[in-house]
Formats: sequence, structure tokens, C-alpha cells
Amino acid sequence: MKKLSLTEIYAAAAAVLLLLLALVNNAWLMLGVSILGLVAGLILAHKPPPEGQQTMLGSLRRAGVFGLVGFAVALGFSIIILIRG
Repeated sequence: MKKLSLTEIYAAAAAVLLLLLALVNNAWLMLGVSILGLVAGLILAHKPPPEGQQTMLGSLRRAGVFGLVGFAVALGFSIIILIRG
């Protein structure tokens, strides 16, 4: 059985958390989870990629980048919801 990489774990966690955020529909929870998700994604992007792989954002691959973008969009939505009241 193949060992999962950090990017695959991050992408799976991002998908589950973003679905849960859509179900809960709480702006403060969305803000907190989005900030934590962005920080985790940026930490992964800062790590060097494994040997023999070339990626734009460090060790993040395509699925991880989609998770990072999803958290950024959720952060934007939460800020808009909080500003509109």
C-alpha cells in the first residue's frame, strides 16, 4: 500500500473541511478554519519538493493548490458575510 504524501492528506482534509463549512454556514467558523487551512497550505508550499519532482509551490501538487484556493475563497466569503452583517 502506497504511503500518502502530505499534499494528499492536506487535499483530502481541505475537501472535507470545505464541505463541512458549507453545511454549517457560520461566518466565524469559516473565518477560523480558512485561516488555519491557508497557514497549513503555505507551510506545505514553503517545504522543498521531494526528489525528482518539480512543482511551482514547493511540495504542493495540483490537489493541494486547489485546497489552498478553496480556503482563500472561503476566507473571502466569510469576510464579506461578516462585513454585511
